[in-house]
Amino acid sequence: MRTFKNLGENEFKGASLVIDVDGTLAHDGSLSIDPEVGEKVRRIASVASKVLLFSNGKRDRTRALAREYGVGFLDSDYRKPSRRVMENFTGEGHVVVVGDKML
Repeated sequence: MRTFKNLGENEFKGASLVIDVDGTLAHDGSLSIDPEVGEKVRRIASVASKVLLFSNGKRDRTRALAREYGVGFLDSDYRKPSRRVMENFTGEGHVVVVGDKML
């Protein structure tokens, strides 16, 4: 299994991504993201058509992280693994979900 740090930016060129925060970008409940991981988010966002962060955790924290790294925030009343999380998602091209739980 590859970690987020091992993903290549060009794998997501033109894609719409939803990235899970907890367990993917940060340890569960952590208030920060490792700077190397944050830089990877920025590089992916520079080639993807859309990048949104999502978490079952606190929305304010996820929204703040999205703002810090220059990406969007997927707001949903549902929680993973429900596919209904994606009801408010509007993306273009290939849609990719990167995370530790299925949607």
